[in-house]
Amino acid sequence: MKWLTFEIHRGPGFRLNLIDILFVLILSGLSLWIRSILLESYFWLVPLYLALTFFLYCNVFRIGTALEVMWCIPFVAIAIWVIVSDSRSNWLLGFVIVESWKWILILYKLLSGSYRGAGHRTINKGLSAGRK
Repeated sequence: MKWLTFEIHRGPGFRLNLIDILFVLILSGLSLWIRSILLESYFWLVPLYLALTFFLYCNVFRIGTALEVMWCIPFVAIAIWVIVSDSRSNWLLGFVIVESWKWILILYKLLSGSYRGAGHRTINKGLSAGRK
């Protein structure tokens, strides 16, 4: 792991910087604030979920912008569907769909041969050994 205060770590591996930590803390605070307003709703979890998902995508697995967009579009569509339908069962179904899609994209990146996230040496080495 390489600690960078304001620089963006371009090399492979896990990365962490002050901006990433502030982003997660701000969205976590937003979640707590929304929870204090919407006591009967699960919508307060959305900012926290987004913060943790993007932390995984950008700092741990480093999947890249194209795959992040491939996750964002269904997330927004499902979020709109859940809000419009106003149903708890749709909220749970939407979460299962989006969460499954998130891990499919991460798995795709891990198996792509161009993985640059945490554990990249071991994973890429294992993949190249398996292709021989």
